[in-house]
Amino acid sequence: MLDIQWCPHDDDLIASGSEDCTVKVWQIPDGGLTANLEEPVADLVAHQRRVGLVVWHPTAQNILLSGGTALFLVQIFLFLVQIF
Repeated sequence: MLDIQWCPHDDDLIASGSEDCTVKVWQIPDGGLTANLEEPVADLVAHQRRVGLVVWHPTAQNILLSGGTALFLVQIFLFLVQIF
């Protein structure tokens, strides 16, 4: 994992960018963590090289920007998270 950022609109969502070229969105369950998180709520695959930066939009919900190391590639994701 190279970067993480908490969502400014939902304290239970965290985005991460990593060496495996993916951006993952994780949700902390109600009551907090009692074990390691194993499955992300979103696995965003768009980069061809590692992802070194993830940033949530400060005012618009569900907008996430990620930056990779390949030719200054930037991806913008819009996603919806279904919470059970």
